[in-house]
Amino acid sequence: MGWMKPFIKQSLLRVFSEGDLMEDYGEFDINQLKVMMREHGTSNTRRLIVELFQRLDAAYQKLDGIQEMIENMEQDDGSLNDALNDLKNPPIRQHPIPGVSDELAEGIYSRIYSVINEKLSFLDGKHFSSDSPIVQFYIFILESVDVEEHHLLQKKYLNMNGIRKWSNHLKFMHPTRYFDSKFNFATRMGLLESTELQILEIGCRGGHFISIANFLGHNGIGLEDDSELYQDLCKVLNVPFIDGTVMDNGELPLLEQAPFDLITALSITFNKKQGVPWGSDTWDYFISNIKNQWLKAGGQMIIQLPRNSTSDIVWEHLSSVSEASDHSKMEIIISN
Repeated sequence: MGWMKPFIKQSLLRVFSEGDLMEDYGEFDINQLKVMMREHGTSNTRRLIVELFQRLDAAYQKLDGIQEMIENMEQDDGSLNDALNDLKNPPIRQHPIPGVSDELAEGIYSRIYSVINEKLSFLDGKHFSSDSPIVQFYIFILESVDVEEHHLLQKKYLNMNGIRKWSNHLKFMHPTRYFDSKFNFATRMGLLESTELQILEIGCRGGHFISIANFLGHNGIGLEDDSELYQDLCKVLNVPFIDGTVMDNGELPLLEQAPFDLITALSITFNKKQGVPWGSDTWDYFISNIKNQWLKAGGQMIIQLPRNSTSDIVWEHLSSVSEASDHSKMEIIISN
């Protein structure tokens, strides 16, 4: 489609050129209006003429803006689609989101391509090369995400009703914040060096980690409960997901995609039964099910617990049955 940009641009210049408009229409219209005023100078005609001139003035102001936009495109052809999307989809009206900083909210309400282009400019300023994995990933997101679908997602959730219902989860709509942290995690897990792993993320939320894993050449899928927001985010990011969750007694849903080379469960919420954190017995049952049902021989599972989500005694037990543990990250690694 790149070959069409110069053609579209020249067409816009022909259509919206102020000189052409004045030459073809402006003088004719103005002369006719002068004749009308001389021959039919009624107050009604004058009112209509004033209104017409006001509309013409507003139209010319818009044309001036379009002309400036097109001139900017002369310097950067890549902005053409972004500019047309701006014209097609007006910005979302911003409402405060409880628990979300103004800086984070700004990104949540912004166009996805604007935020990602800003991120790419930042990476360029930090001397990341154009072929570095993180730069290539953001370019991939820029090219693969449907801008209109993302805008519809914003309209669906970033309104007063959506904010009341989903305020605790809307932070995951930020276009880059969670990609950054998950890319660091993917690097730490060795996904840049390994090839074509089968990966499951339990509680994938907006699908950020699986999106990165699949970009790096792996076969990842997310497991997420019936959260409409998270599933919509996964769809916009083209992330495959399964509707399901771990039972509060440690039982697992049957997955035809199993077994997996790598399973991740980050900032988990499933380790409670009737609001009470799991004890050692339930953890042992859960880990046994993971090894027997979901994890390949030689595979690994990485679990990160939220702070204060388990007792010191249970943490010590988990550390003793895991291959490795890191209390500073509240992270354990289970091997099969």
